[in-house]
Amino acid sequence: MSLFVFQAMLFASCALLYDLNAEHNILSKAQGSVLLTYQSSSVNLHAGSLWLTSAIQNALLLEAHNYHKLDHNDPLRNTKKRLWWSILLRDRILPLGLRRHLQISRPNFDLSLDYMNEDDMQEEIYCSEVYNVETKRHLTRVLNLQCQLAMVLTGVVTTVYSANGFTQPRPMAKTDLEKSMADIVKFREDLAEWANDAKVAFNPFSGSNNVHESVILYSELTYMYYHSARVALCHYETLVVEANPELISGSYEKRLETIKDELESAALGITKCVKRLLAHGVARHLPISAIAYTALPLVLIALDVKLSGSVSQSATRKRRLRYYAEIMQLYRSRYDGTDDVAVYIREILQFAETQNLSISIRPMKSDDCAPVQETRGWAEVFVRQPRFYLRMSLTLDYALARGRYPQDSDLPVLVRELPVKGVLSSTISNIARVQEVTTEASKQDLEQPSTATESSSPKVNISRNADGASMVDVLPATEALSSPTNSSPNEVSPTWPGQRQHQRSTSVQSHSARQRSLSPPRQNFQDINLDFLDLGCAQSMENVQYPEETGVSGDIDWANNMLDEILSAIPA
Repeated sequence: MSLFVFQAMLFASCALLYDLNAEHNILSKAQGSVLLTYQSSSVNLHAGSLWLTSAIQNALLLEAHNYHKLDHNDPLRNTKKRLWWSILLRDRILPLGLRRHLQISRPNFDLSLDYMNEDDMQEEIYCSEVYNVETKRHLTRVLNLQCQLAMVLTGVVTTVYSANGFTQPRPMAKTDLEKSMADIVKFREDLAEWANDAKVAFNPFSGSNNVHESVILYSELTYMYYHSARVALCHYETLVVEANPELISGSYEKRLETIKDELESAALGITKCVKRLLAHGVARHLPISAIAYTALPLVLIALDVKLSGSVSQSATRKRRLRYYAEIMQLYRSRYDGTDDVAVYIREILQFAETQNLSISIRPMKSDDCAPVQETRGWAEVFVRQPRFYLRMSLTLDYALARGRYPQDSDLPVLVRELPVKGVLSSTISNIARVQEVTTEASKQDLEQPSTATESSSPKVNISRNADGASMVDVLPATEALSSPTNSSPNEVSPTWPGQRQHQRSTSVQSHSARQRSLSPPRQNFQDINLDFLDLGCAQSMENVQYPEETGVSGDIDWANNMLDEILSAIPA
């Protein structure tokens, strides 16, 4: 075995061997480079992509991409096939997680290849002593399904993360829009077909307690890739919809609802994968690329906890947040770069907090007296403020793709200026502020006669529900309806039925501009404390007993404190 390949297997310092051209064998260079795509580095966050480029270059010199043209009896055919498929898999998994374009695409390479199967692994199945024969066969099935998924991901990643740079949606002609939507439908159907095949293939060992933990690890990881592709496709479709609202005005709301349902299902799918990985004790073996796949679901779960509308709902969401808390701790114990992702998450949550994310300010109540109402959470934010949601998701996409937090100019124009909608914060402090403003306004009304300009301001109506909790309704004046563009960026403007065009503020709040302008200083990374996510061991989540929480302050305070800890735990 080559020294370079051996050190690459151990993730040892072998870059110098490569740079000094100490290894002359092209096959060994390609194999070692593929292995090093799994290496984490705090110095170069995208070292994996660079090693992948090296692997591709050496594989092309070896003609590994033409393995299918070789005779089946050629001793190098199987070696080249394994090498090329290893590269193809990494060239789908890394870009999907890091939101980057493919290096191996259809126009340049023949991708109508036969997948890796059990026949290709006969030598390992019966000769290797690492696993027993049954486990090896299970792992071969997983590998075969990963190869099938890689081909489906080719179209998805090529479309969603183009080679021209970060996604900048453009207005389309009607025919182009119809083609784009047809492509999205086709990709979604291909993913659904793959999921059906995977269900059948995984069925023999799905739910079994006797299967080897490696099979659970790779099958759940494969499902995580699948669900992440669904999320990426939803985000792309939302960008297309928001960039061309006039062409789909008749079905705008319906499309958003459909995307929301798919997005919820995909995000929940990733959470279930994380839960099963933790429950079986194999999450510690996840590769470095998994960090990128769990980053967005962590953000969404944190927002869900913040927006919980009932005690039982909050308890479920806290439990899911614990899964991600546990897995973040596992990442950090193994990989450089986890702190960088934690910083990006912190910045996004802080931005969301400054933009008054909550849909309603109705205080939380115990389940016995809570009226039936829509589930409050990030999904509702997505439907009511899709561009706000896109702002958060695209910010994370850019940070992962470029290795730095984006400036305004780095993001698509349509998310730079957020729509102003009837959205208020659910925190007790904001309720108090509204009450103080209203009290002060009442005093001024008694002291001064009304003027024409006063009638244009929104009037805040405070009432009490059956439990005595505050209910705040924002009632617009007549002038506010006719000229919404005259409102201040910090004013609250209502959303009216049938309204399809977003009202835009002149700018987002100054705090967010300051937060997103620069990446957090790297010299503070060694001081980062992830204890703000240490909510308990996720492997025993089902047995967690939550105390009864009643009154206004109980769970809202918990959610606020949780988010405050997230925002303050990492030095600015």
